[in-house]
Amino acid sequence: MQKLFLISCAFFWAAPVLAAEEIIFAPPGDWVSEQSIDLERTISNKDAAAVLLGMEQQLRFNKDDDEFFFGTKILVQTPQGLHAMGTISIPWSPDTSTLIVHRLHILRGKEVIDVLGNGQTFTILRREANLESAALDGVLTAAIQPEDMQVGDIVDMAFTLRVVDPVLKGHSETTVAFPNNSPDTAFSLRAFWDDGSNMRWQKSNSLPEPKVTSQKALTRLSQTLPGTSNLIHPKGAPARYAPVRVIEFTDYGAWNEISALMAPLYIDAAQIPADSSLMAEVDKIREAGSDPKVRAESALKLVQDRVRYVYRGMNTGNLVPANAVTTWKRKFGDCKGKTALLIAILAELGINAVPAAVSSSEGDGLDQKLPLVGHLDHILVRAEIAGRTYWLDGTRQGDFNIDNIEVPPFHWALPVMVDGAPLEPLIQQPFEKPSEFTDIWIDASAGKSMPAVVEVKKILRGDEAVASKTVLEQLSAEDLDKALRSYWERKYDFIEPSDFGSHFDPVSGEYRLTVSGTAKLDWGWRGYQLDGARIGWVAEYEREDGPNMDAPVTVPFPYFVAHKQTIILPHDGVGFSVVGEDVDKTAGSYAFKRVTRISGDELVMESSQRSLAGEMPWAEAVAEAEHITALSKVLVYVKHPFNYRLTPSEIAALDEKKPASAMEYNSRGNDYLDIREYDKAIADFTKAVELDPAHAYAWANRGITYAHMKNVAAANADLNRAEEIDPRVEVIFHGRAVLAMAAKDIPSAVAALTRAIDMKDKNSWALEQRVNLNFFRGDYDSAMADAKTLLDYDPTSFTGAYFKAKTLSETERYQEALSYLDSNDPKISNEMDFQLMRAEIHVQMADFEAARESYGLIRSNADGNSRQFNALCWSLATVNFDLETALHDCDAALKLEPGEPAYLDSRAMVLLRMGRYQEAIEMYDQALEKSADFAVSQYGRGLAKIKSGDLAGGQADLKAAERLHPGISAEYKHMGLDLP
Repeated sequence: MQKLFLISCAFFWAAPVLAAEEIIFAPPGDWVSEQSIDLERTISNKDAAAVLLGMEQQLRFNKDDDEFFFGTKILVQTPQGLHAMGTISIPWSPDTSTLIVHRLHILRGKEVIDVLGNGQTFTILRREANLESAALDGVLTAAIQPEDMQVGDIVDMAFTLRVVDPVLKGHSETTVAFPNNSPDTAFSLRAFWDDGSNMRWQKSNSLPEPKVTSQKALTRLSQTLPGTSNLIHPKGAPARYAPVRVIEFTDYGAWNEISALMAPLYIDAAQIPADSSLMAEVDKIREAGSDPKVRAESALKLVQDRVRYVYRGMNTGNLVPANAVTTWKRKFGDCKGKTALLIAILAELGINAVPAAVSSSEGDGLDQKLPLVGHLDHILVRAEIAGRTYWLDGTRQGDFNIDNIEVPPFHWALPVMVDGAPLEPLIQQPFEKPSEFTDIWIDASAGKSMPAVVEVKKILRGDEAVASKTVLEQLSAEDLDKALRSYWERKYDFIEPSDFGSHFDPVSGEYRLTVSGTAKLDWGWRGYQLDGARIGWVAEYEREDGPNMDAPVTVPFPYFVAHKQTIILPHDGVGFSVVGEDVDKTAGSYAFKRVTRISGDELVMESSQRSLAGEMPWAEAVAEAEHITALSKVLVYVKHPFNYRLTPSEIAALDEKKPASAMEYNSRGNDYLDIREYDKAIADFTKAVELDPAHAYAWANRGITYAHMKNVAAANADLNRAEEIDPRVEVIFHGRAVLAMAAKDIPSAVAALTRAIDMKDKNSWALEQRVNLNFFRGDYDSAMADAKTLLDYDPTSFTGAYFKAKTLSETERYQEALSYLDSNDPKISNEMDFQLMRAEIHVQMADFEAARESYGLIRSNADGNSRQFNALCWSLATVNFDLETALHDCDAALKLEPGEPAYLDSRAMVLLRMGRYQEAIEMYDQALEKSADFAVSQYGRGLAKIKSGDLAGGQADLKAAERLHPGISAEYKHMGLDLP
């Protein structure tokens, strides 16, 4: 049973040479002994349109030819089965085989209807089934439509293919494959060969042991199967573990015999006459330079680009290559003709090269199969240049730089050499550079609500680059633009593209695709999700019990994909943080990496996934599946500060908006409220209620705005009006809470916030206010409960995490606080505020070495960041620790931002702690000169004056500070700074 169907380039054993386009009608040979089967047995698959009841194959390997007998019996069960069996066809290659039809019967109960005996005959059709794939195989089809076929009939057919192939010089080979999961089919196989021949066989593990006997100098192998059950390929296992029922037959002793057998074919074909036009092309390459690599590239380009691909399998063309000159004249050829052409040119250029046959479908495990020409279906060129092996394929396109050609994924190659050669492993290496690298640059500095400028660059390398170039460069400029637009819109639908580009670099082999435009970034409650940061996948490697269940797991190899995303952040990046941990892990034959950093105003995320081998042990895969899956569930976000303020561009954009409805005026009013543009907010809310007097949220929002402006009467009036319209609006009680907090009526504020929380699910704003109030009034149980609720809503909640850790610390549960900070989301716990908290806890625990280490870590990352230096200074001052170092931190902050009131205040606080009261007073004076209503500086200066003896001046400052910030004395007392 020859391989009767085309595969790939079609370097394969089809069938050989008795040129017979006529069908012979004759009884089977006397060597055939047909087996009987029970045609009345119970069929399990009663719903099938047609059932193959029996399939019989008998093989006779002779010295001069081979004969293959086929017999089938098919039961028609339904009208659909009649349609399926309406045309019966037998394909064969007339150039290399003879078709002998023995019978075509319809069995109807006891009646036998002889279709051929009743006058019907086959029609011979010549159909190039693979013409659209540029393949000419010359296969004929014998077709017939049996008359009077009915449901319940059994179609009984038998024929023989007699094959001879002079190219194989008398060798015999074939593969018999039994269909999978055919429980109703009785299979039988018999094979015969002379005892003196070199024929040998090999079966797959899924088949029982056949019976082999010898009688009258003839060896006979027989195999019967009453039916076949389903064989399951172990999930993810390499192709060589595919469960198949196959028997191979061959008289080749080893692969080197096939290598030596084919070598003369290519020696004869790879000749170039001196006066041919092809030699003129060779001379041009030779004269262009002496570098053998450059010459090889020129030769490959000529074969790939100037000779199109067309498979020719007619006559003995399935094995014999067209000669180089013929292929060049035709300007087309298949893999064999192109290989002979390339070998010929390289030989003239002094480059050592030989053909190398491969299997595109059976390469994995080819070394475990018997040597059969039929296992091979493609042929390449193995060239040796300067000590390096190159695998050149004339049927490809775009291989401008042979250094960029990857080792092909066929596992094994058979060099075709006169002295013969064994199979040679094709060993692929991990990629050193990503085959696909995406670089996204986003300028979001104008503000998170503003359109960001976006530029994306995708770099393709290797085969992916060549394939993309080949496809895209065939397009017109207009179609290319459409194709690129469609690609980028599918890939990044948030980008509004304005310009596209594509460029291939023949030296590097890189194909670059680019797009630029603008994008509105989605800053959800978690933050902006970084593109390309996700690594890993949902890994499932569990298998059903069965044969080879412990087989290795296939890994895409070589594989290397990388991403980089850069975002220019608003406000120089101050307060922005990353949620999602870094990764540097090897798991399941993969290397996973991701690192995200914010430096100044620039966020950079880099991630990659790279396979390290083509397979991994199944036990390792199962063990690593949980880790790989866990990686895939981690998304990375950049989170804006909880007190984010609009940028000048965003503010300007607000002014340029043209609201047209009450809802739009209310929305813009909220934006103005957020940036404390109270007058503009009032104007918008007023316009909203004018357009829609029943807009409860607009009334409530105007009320809360008046509350912030300390216009208590107006605030209460608007909040009351909103409550009359809809008492379920939570913003009403936000406003009442603001009024109560302004009056320092903390219980009323907490009560109002509690009502708001009860009204709106996941009211994070109200919870954040309430946790703060509960903490600072000393209700630590309530503060902890609110913090935990916030974290339930959002595990990355800054406020929830901060007050949970702070409450643990305040209640002197220091070790719990440290454990929580260490186990919490690393991108939260690594925030500066949490690092400072960790350092302060170490001070309170008198673990001064750990404290200095924590402060030192913050300081090492503070280069160029005045805010971080000031935070260090203030923190050290509040816990009264390492005050000289604190002074240096404040000086560093002031050097970066001279005259900043908050930094002056922090330095004054350090001097106050050090007892340098007069210097502290002078520093507080400078802060208050910059910001007259700075209550903390006013209070600190009051303490410094009293401690230096100016009781009256000090008391005046303390009272002024208390008016500006009621309750400030309690905060200073909590820090251990109280009146003397």
